Amino acid sequence: METKFEVTPLFPTPLYINTTPEQLVLDHVKLLNNEKIVGEEVNINVEDFGTRSQNTYILNQPQYQNLSNYILQHAVNYIENYLNYNYEHYKFSQSWISIKQPNSSHSPHKHANSLVSGVLFYGDFNDETSSISFIREDSYSENVGGNKTGLNLNQFNCTKYDLFYKSGLLTLFPSYLAHSVSKNLTNIPRTSLAFNI
Repeated sequence: METKFEVTPLFPTPLYINTTPEQLVLDHVKLLNNEKIVGEEVNINVEDFGTRSQNTYILNQPQYQNLSNYILQHAVNYIENYLNYNYEHYKFSQSWISIKQPNSSHSPHKHANSLVSGVLFYGDFNDETSSISFIREDSYSENVGGNKTGLNLNQFNCTKYDLFYKSGLLTLFPSYLAHSVSKNLTNIPRTSLAFNI
């Protein structure tokens, strides 16, 4: 006798992924590349965090208005149709360029005091360019999961998801979701525009 059952995905975390039109990215790359970058001079451990733009309100600047509008349009779609929030107004609370030079990485972290965070990848890359990793913080699984194998990993049992770098890729995620960047093992600086909404 066959038993009928179902498996329900409880509390999944939606990750929004979109490819930004190439021309829109190209229209802003020169501006982004002219932003002043800081790192060691502000006591940042470059190997652990990389370097970042001095300007941490990039998407609030008028020269980035088209890019800001595009990202915000997708953010509103994500927030209202998938996270089910409905606010009267959405704005970028911060936005900055993040650069992972060769051998630099970024340890797992979250973004406090915002609803949604995101990253727009831009610039040169190859198949070895560092991914962004999203981490499921599940202390129970970590404590009892000693016998878990790497086989048959899926959305129910994995604790890490790697989204591989591709120029023009835009991703949005809840700000409470822990994420990290693996060590840049290439000789190409890994560039991205990060933001909080």
